Amino acid sequence: MNKLNLLNILLLFCFIFLLSCSSKKSTQLFLNSNTDVELMEERDLQSHINLNFKINKDSLNQSFNSILDSLFINEMDISALGFNVEIRNLQNAELEIQGRQVLTKLPLQINLSKKTFITSIDIDARLEVTFITKIDVDSIWQIETQTTLEDYNWLKKPEMSLGSFNFGVKSLANIIIEKSKSNLENQIDTVMLAQFKLKDYVEHMMFFLRKPLLIDSTLSKWLNFSPDSILLSEVINSASFYSGNIEIQGSPLILNSKLQTNGKRNEKSLPELNWMDPEESNSKLKLSFDITLDKLTEYANKNFANKPISNDGREIKLSDILITKNNEELQCSANVKGDFFGKVLIKGTPKFDLKRQALITDDISIDFQTDNVLHKTGLWLMKGKINNKLSSMLNFSLKDKVEDIQSSINAQVENLSVQYDVDIKCDINQIEFKQFIITDEKINVFFELDLYLESTIYSLLNLQLAPK
Repeated sequence: MNKLNLLNILLLFCFIFLLSCSSKKSTQLFLNSNTDVELMEERDLQSHINLNFKINKDSLNQSFNSILDSLFINEMDISALGFNVEIRNLQNAELEIQGRQVLTKLPLQINLSKKTFITSIDIDARLEVTFITKIDVDSIWQIETQTTLEDYNWLKKPEMSLGSFNFGVKSLANIIIEKSKSNLENQIDTVMLAQFKLKDYVEHMMFFLRKPLLIDSTLSKWLNFSPDSILLSEVINSASFYSGNIEIQGSPLILNSKLQTNGKRNEKSLPELNWMDPEESNSKLKLSFDITLDKLTEYANKNFANKPISNDGREIKLSDILITKNNEELQCSANVKGDFFGKVLIKGTPKFDLKRQALITDDISIDFQTDNVLHKTGLWLMKGKINNKLSSMLNFSLKDKVEDIQSSINAQVENLSVQYDVDIKCDINQIEFKQFIITDEKINVFFELDLYLESTIYSLLNLQLAPK
C-alpha cells in the first residue's frame, strides 16, 4: 500500500474544500453579476498554506533508533591504560528537540580486556554519553549538522579485583571519551542527516503540489498551486509532542486543462526556504474561478435535462437547455415535453450582497411559449413550482452552506485519520466571496478561504514517502 508523508496529507486539506465545491450544492454559489471586468486582471492571488503539526515524541524516538541500529558502527576498538576497549550501542537512545538543537542520550556497552602473565582480564561497563546536535537548513535546502559530545555518566562503572592492580575510573573514562569522541560525533551526525531528510520530503511534496488536481470533471476544472517560498518554524518541545508549522506561499490557480501552463518559473526547482517564529496560524487561499456559459449549458443539460418536474399528477421534462446572457440578465431557454409541450424562457439577475455574503435573485421571470391553449394553462400551473425551486437555488446565505461543506470535509478527514494513525483537523474559519462578474461568455468568481489545518502524528513509520 502506498503511504503518504506528513506534508502530502496536510496539503490534501486545501484540496478537500474545493472537491466539496464540485457538488451540486456548491455549484449554485457561482452565479452573480456586475463588477468592472478590469478588476479581474488586477487581483492579488498570493496565498499561503500553513501546516500546523504535532509529532508524538515516542514515535520520533522509535524512528531515530531504527536508523541508529542500521547505521551505528559497533566495532570501535581502542586502547586505554593497557586495556583493549570495545564500544557498542547498548539500547535505545533518548532524544529531546528544542528549536534547532537535538539533545541525544546514548547508552553504550563498554567491554575492556587485558591479558597478563597470570590471567586474562575482562571487565564489563556501561556508559551514557550526551550529545548536542545543532541543525541548520540554508535557503537551498542543504542541511548542516554539528554534533558535540557534551557529557557522560557511568551507568555501570568498570570494577575489578586483582591484587594490587588498580586504575582510576575517571582517568579511564577520559581516555575512552577522548579516543571515541570524534567517531561517536560523526556517527550521530550521520544518523541525524538520515533522520531529517527534509529536502527529499520537500521535493516529494512539490511534485504532488504542482501536479494539477481535477476538482470538477463536468466543468473541466483543475487546481494547481505554484509555490514561491516556504517558511519553516523551529520546533517547540512539550511533554508528549514536538510541534511547529510550515508555511507555503504561492498562487493557487484553477486551470481549464491539466496541460495548461501556469506561467510560473522553473517548476523543477525548490522554493527558497526561510525561517519564521513558531506560532499557530491559519491558511488563506485566494481563488479566481471562471465558468464559461457554454460549460454551464453543458452542466445544466447533464444534471437537469430529462429530469421529471411534477405537479398534481402531471409531469414535464426539460431538454435542449441553453444558458446565455442578455444585457444584465442570465437567461435559460429549454424545450418542454411530457404532459405539456412548448418552450420555456427563464430570466433573472443574480446579485451577490458582499456584506451579507448572500446570493439574491429577486426578479426571476418564467415565460412559457406554446400554441396549445390547454398546454399553456397546464404549464402556467407548473410555473409556481418551478419558481419555488429556482428561488431556493438562487437565494441563500453563504453561511448556510459552510456547515454542509465542513461536514463533507470532516468525513474525508476521518478516513485519512483512521488510515494513517493521524489526528487531522481542517476547520473552515471563513469563506468570503469578494467579486462575481458576468461577461457575455463566462462567469467569474473571486473568493478567499480561511482554514485552520493541523495534524497530530502518532506513528512516523506509517508516513513514509509514497512513490511519485
